[in-house]
Amino acid sequence: MKQIYYIGMIAGMLSLASCSNDEYLEPAEESLNSLTSLHADIEGNGTTRAILAEDPNSLDRTVEWRETDKIKVFSDVDANPTNFYIDSFDGPKATFVGEDKVEGNEFYAVYAPLGFTIDEEKSHIISFDLNYSVANYYQNEYIIPMVAKSTGDSFTFKQVAGLIHVQVAGVPLVSRVEIRTNNNEGISGDGYIDLTESEPVFRLYDNMEHPTYSSIYNSLTGYEVLPESRVVDIYFAVAPTTFEKGFSFYVTGYDEQWNRISFSKTISSAITIERASVYHTPIVYGDKEVEKQQQEQP
Repeated sequence: MKQIYYIGMIAGMLSLASCSNDEYLEPAEESLNSLTSLHADIEGNGTTRAILAEDPNSLDRTVEWRETDKIKVFSDVDANPTNFYIDSFDGPKATFVGEDKVEGNEFYAVYAPLGFTIDEEKSHIISFDLNYSVANYYQNEYIIPMVAKSTGDSFTFKQVAGLIHVQVAGVPLVSRVEIRTNNNEGISGDGYIDLTESEPVFRLYDNMEHPTYSSIYNSLTGYEVLPESRVVDIYFAVAPTTFEKGFSFYVTGYDEQWNRISFSKTISSAITIERASVYHTPIVYGDKEVEKQQQEQP
């Protein structure tokens, strides 16, 4: 009987030791969500757009996807962006499929044609140069940066910049349009977006390491307006802010005899550009609001 008693005690001690060791075991890793495709919706029915409509004069156009669009997707634990390509779309709604899966607890998606930088320590902070990361330089593809976040596969994209829409009329050949702020405020350049914000917005950096610009331009060399139209629509993506003394427009181009034309228009009142808003202004050569600067042979 004593032998049985000792065996029981030993078994009990082993059992206690086993329970004690469990306290020191590494906890099981938390399972991550996996994303291979997603559903994208563009916020609201505003007058801004992901890609210009065929008729840019229709200012009430809604935002729409196009068949060649792609987005970059990454997460709170994986800052390496993966390409997601559009699979199907219908106006502001689309489905994207990834070239690889993305794992994480929260996912971030960015719609911008050129490169951006992800903060290594805070993957929800991205940086890029607004002057180059949007298509200000392409005459028919004005792509406005948009971002979205989600813990699942449904994403609502929100625009992070504002737009200045310039319509130039009365010039047969427009070669360049430039905007300069009258109070030297930054209008474009290096900036960042915090993807965790409910209303993410592009903010310009304010330091020497990241340059900002008080002027932006669009070169349209070789873009000739048909004589019966003579209207050029140009969109500039700008950092949302208030320009306390407004800004000035400078236009260069050529007339029918290939004489160079250069003129400007100044708006001196305070102008606020909000996220996902559009500021419209016409610039008509010869109009009383336009000051002709010079006219010379090319």
